[in-house]
Amino acid sequence: MPRPDVSDERIPQILDAAAQMFSQHGIDGASMLQIAETADVSKATIYHYFASKDELVVALTRRLFTEDEPILERLIKAQEPAHERLQQYVVDLVRLLEQNQTL
Repeated sequence: MPRPDVSDERIPQILDAAAQMFSQHGIDGASMLQIAETADVSKATIYHYFASKDELVVALTRRLFTEDEPILERLIKAQEPAHERLQQYVVDLVRLLEQNQTL
């Protein structure tokens, strides 16, 4: 019997731990072992999903910008003048960054 795919659970779990460790220790100061312990997984599990710490950074960046997509969609579709849309974008972006302070 094949093992169930737990990627949908493990990847966010690892990324959250990486964000926390990067926030506390910096990217260079955080170790894969610290990230694994924080995520409550083995280092091998991390390496199963991410080949390196750089890949973790890229995935965290991608996740942040993916969360930004709905904000950008509203900006594009809005009818207000450009300066008002840009002001609203900045407000929304600051809110998004506040929600993701560990990044």
